[in-house]
Amino acid sequence: IASLTIDSAIVTQVNDPGAGAVIDNSYIVYSRTSNEAFFVDTGATDNGTARLISLYQQQVQSTTKPPKFIFITHG
Repeated sequence: IASLTIDSAIVTQVNDPGAGAVIDNSYIVYSRTSNEAFFVDTGATDNGTARLISLYQQQVQSTTKPPKFIFITHG
C-alpha cells in the first residue's frame, strides 16, 4: 500500500500481492475536506477488492457509506 497526499486529497494505491501473474492495482482517491472518496478500478481478485473496500471504510470511518463513484480504466 502506498499513499500520496496532495493538498486535502489522499491517493492510496491498493494491490493484491497474492494475485499471482495478474497485476492488481486499484486506487482510492479520498478528500479529507469532504470525507468522500472514489475508486479507480476495483481489483482483479476478490482479495484485492476486499482489501480496497476495507481501506476505504477505514478512511471514511464508515462501513455503510458508498464511494461517490467508481472509475474503471479497462475491461
